[in-house]
Amino acid sequence: MSQERNMNYRILFSGLLLVVLLSCGDKQQVKQKQPDDLQGAMITAIKGKVELINRDGSKKDISGIAPNTKEALLIPGQGLSTAKDSSVDLSFTNGIQFRIGASTQINLDSAKILSGENFSQVLLDLNKGKVFVKSPKLSKGSYITVTSPTAVAAVRGTEFLTKTEGTKSSTMVKEGSVSVSDDELNKSEVVNQDQKAEVNENGKVEVKPLNDADKNELADVGNSIASITENGKKEIESILQNFEEQKKLILQTIEEQKRSNEALIKGQKESDQELLKEQIRKDRETLEAIKSQAKAEKDSQLEKGKADADAIKSNSQSDMSKIKENKPVDSQSGAKSELERIKKPQ
Repeated sequence: MSQERNMNYRILFSGLLLVVLLSCGDKQQVKQKQPDDLQGAMITAIKGKVELINRDGSKKDISGIAPNTKEALLIPGQGLSTAKDSSVDLSFTNGIQFRIGASTQINLDSAKILSGENFSQVLLDLNKGKVFVKSPKLSKGSYITVTSPTAVAAVRGTEFLTKTEGTKSSTMVKEGSVSVSDDELNKSEVVNQDQKAEVNENGKVEVKPLNDADKNELADVGNSIASITENGKKEIESILQNFEEQKKLILQTIEEQKRSNEALIKGQKESDQELLKEQIRKDRETLEAIKSQAKAEKDSQLEKGKADADAIKSNSQSDMSKIKENKPVDSQSGAKSELERIKKPQ
């Protein structure tokens, strides 16, 4: 049960990653020195079926595009997906190269290059499959990061292959050395040339010598990676220049629209104030009319009530007069006469 929970935990946090870090400087140096220009990777070769994954998740088949052209530029936020028996080569202007193997999906999170200074900050997500990395020795503060489940590998100028299969990751070193640790950085092992490190779902890091199959895979995957051409470099420079111009134009348009919006808002505010004043005036007139009508109705009701009261009073007086004129016989006097009649002897 504990092992199952541990496996689920690691799958849930698969973003805590196989990080391939190519760096000769400390973290403080990386933070202090940031490149000024942002660059993508140039697709230098395509084999088989390859799809471009856009930032919104939509996909486009790019199998037929020409390498080293503006259509072949992979910008941060985009990704690539290769089919079976397919591959694609990526190259940066400072000589860093990637080969994306078959049945692989990657995403280029960021790519910052200082051309001519051998300074790079590249972040690549490996969601599934394999990636071969070939890099010259970089300057202080530079790094290459390849993220994948379960392991962390720190690299110093080397050629290596990183691949992920389910919850297991492995790093095979062709040249140089790699420091590999589990995803929680609790355990670390140095992997030298002709060695590999395997990290399982439990975080165990195991270093082994490369066998013949591993060596053949390294040789096959890393064989003749296509480098970026001068035309590819020019395409990148042109695209970046156009991007900066577009960026300035966009900012200028935003400022103009902002000023226009402020003027519209101000004009609308003044118009709204006039409309509000007019509505207040109309409401007052309506209120006065309602009050006047209510007073008139009240006065009319009072007059009618007074007239009705006078009519009732007049009718009462008339009835009293009629009663007086038709006065009845005195009942007491009549009773007395009847009593005397009875007492008389018969």
